[in-house]
Amino acid sequence: MLLLQSNHSYSNVLRLGFNVDNSNSIYTPSKQGFSQARYKIKPSAPEAINNSLLTDFYLKEKQRLDTFCGLRTLAVDGTGFRLEDRAYCEMLEELEKQNIDLPVSVSEPLSPTIRGSILHDVYNETVVDIKAVANVFSEQELAIEHCDQLQDSDLLLFDRGYHALWLWAVLGAMGQKFVCRARSDVGYIKSFLESNNNEDIIEVKIKESNLNVSPRHKALIKKHAGELKAGDTVKLRLIRYEQANEKGELITYVMVSNLLDLEKYPCKEFKQLYERRWRVEEGIKTHKISGEIERWTGTTWFSAKQDIHFNILLYNLTRMISMDTDKAMRARTVSKKGEGRLLKYCRKLNITAALRCMRTVMVKLVQSFIHCDDYFCVEQQVNDFCDTIAQYETLIRPGRSFSRKIKNSAKRFHMNCKSNT
Repeated sequence: MLLLQSNHSYSNVLRLGFNVDNSNSIYTPSKQGFSQARYKIKPSAPEAINNSLLTDFYLKEKQRLDTFCGLRTLAVDGTGFRLEDRAYCEMLEELEKQNIDLPVSVSEPLSPTIRGSILHDVYNETVVDIKAVANVFSEQELAIEHCDQLQDSDLLLFDRGYHALWLWAVLGAMGQKFVCRARSDVGYIKSFLESNNNEDIIEVKIKESNLNVSPRHKALIKKHAGELKAGDTVKLRLIRYEQANEKGELITYVMVSNLLDLEKYPCKEFKQLYERRWRVEEGIKTHKISGEIERWTGTTWFSAKQDIHFNILLYNLTRMISMDTDKAMRARTVSKKGEGRLLKYCRKLNITAALRCMRTVMVKLVQSFIHCDDYFCVEQQVNDFCDTIAQYETLIRPGRSFSRKIKNSAKRFHMNCKSNT
C-alpha cells in the first residue's frame, strides 16, 4: 500500500515494485489482482506489527530514551482526515449496523471528513496509537480509548480542548496520570490566577453542569468512574507560568494535573513539558503533508484504514531506526565544512527526506522477497539508510515565529514537503 502512494500510475508503480528490470511480466500483478489480494491483509495487521515493534523498542532502549521525571510523555490531539466518498458511505453503513444515532452533520456532511486522534511520544517522536472514526465520536472519547495502550509509567498531555472535569475524574479513576492546559474562563482557575501563587493543590467540587454530557459520555463515566455525581470532589494541582509570545506580550499559562507529589514533579519542569506538546502538532503535519496519509490508495473504508496504519508503521520505523543519527546531528556543534568553525544553529533530522529513503528500503525489501534474493542484507540496508539520511539536516531556530501567507488554501500536498515523489 505504501508503494502506491506516489504520483505514478498504479500499473507503473506495481511494475517498479515487483518487476523493476522487466525480466518477467509474471512478476507484475494486475491492478485487479492487487485489489483482491489486499483484502487478505486486515488493517489490524500493520497495527499489531507496530505495537510489537514499539514494545520491543521501548524495552531495549529504555535507558536511552528521554522522559519527564521518569514518565513517558504522550500527547493526545485530534485532527481530521478527508475520505473518498465511497469510503465515507461504507463507514456510515458500519455505524448504522451498530445502531449508532447519526446527526445530520455526520450522515449528510459538507465534505466526507472523519475524526482522527493521535497518541504521540513528544520526547522520542513515535506514535503509540492512532484512532480514525466518524465525527459522531468526540476527542474525549478517543482519549479514553487510547488508555488501552498506556502503562503505569505514562503521562498524558492535553491542550485546552480537553478541559473537562468529568474527563479528569475518569482518568483519575482509571489510574492514569495527566497534565492539561486549563481554560482561563473557569471559576477556580480565575481564583488561582488572582491569588498570584505559582502552584496550588485544590479540591474542585463537581457540579451538575459538569455532568451534563452526551449519553455516550455518561456511559463512559459509569464504566470507568462508577456512580460519579454532583458534589463529588476531584483533587487537582494547578501550576502557572508566564511566557512571551511572538509579539513580546506576556501570556500566563495554567496547567492542571493529578501529579500531586511536589518533590518528585517540581513546578519548574512543567513549563518545558507543555512546550513539548507542540511536537504532536508537528507530528500531525508530518503525517498529512510529508507522509501524505490522505493520498488514499483505494476508494473503500477498508483500504483507508489500511493506509492509515501502514503510514504510522512507516513513520515509526523511520523514527526508531534514525534515532541515533538524529541525536548525533543535534549533539554536533562544529561545522563539517570549515575546521573548528562553530555552528550558529543546531541541526536535526529532515523527516521528509528520511521517510522518502525508508520507502526505498521497503521497496527493496519487497523485491528481495519476490525474487528470493539471498544476497539481500537487512543490516546493510539499515546502515546505508542511516548514512544517506545523515546528509539531510534541518536547522533548529529557537524562538523563530512569523506568519505565513497561504496562497492556495485548497492545496493538500506541498511540493517542499512531499516524500512520495
